[in-house]
Amino acid sequence: MGELMECPFCAEEISINAKKCKHCLEYLDQEFANKSLNIQIDEKKKLPALILCWTLGFMGAHRFYAGKKQHGKISLILGSIITITFIILEISNERIYKYNGGFPYTTNSISDYTTYLTILGIGASALALWAFIDFINIIRGAFTDENGKKLDKWT
Repeated sequence: MGELMECPFCAEEISINAKKCKHCLEYLDQEFANKSLNIQIDEKKKLPALILCWTLGFMGAHRFYAGKKQHGKISLILGSIITITFIILEISNERIYKYNGGFPYTTNSISDYTTYLTILGIGASALALWAFIDFINIIRGAFTDENGKKLDKWT
C-alpha cells in the first residue's frame, strides 16, 4: 500500500496522493476542488476598485465591487440620505429666497439652514474620509475583498 497521511479535516488516515478525503469528503487540493466543482475564482482588480472609489467612493461603489456588501450598504444609505437632504435644503432655500422678495434669509432660517448644512457637512466629510482611506489602501495594496484577499493586481 502507498504512503499515508492524516486528513487535515477529520484526522483519518488517507493516501498521500488523495485529492479528496474518503471519510469526510473534503477536498484536499483547493485547485482540484475548484476544477471538480467547476468553480471559477473571480479575482478582483485594483484599477476598477480605484476608479469606483474615486468617482463613487462616498456611495460605497468600490466596496460593492470588492464584495463587502454590508459596508457598501452603509455607505450607500448614508450617502443617499446626505445627497437627498442637501437637494431638499437647496430647493427649500430657493423657495424662501423667492418668498422673501429677493432677501435670501430670515433670522430663523439662517440658523436652521446653517445647522442643517453643518450636520450634512460632517456626515459628508466622514464618508469622504472613509472613501479617501480606502483609496489610499487600494493604491498601497492593503484593500481586501470579502474573503480577506488583498487586491494586488492592477488589471
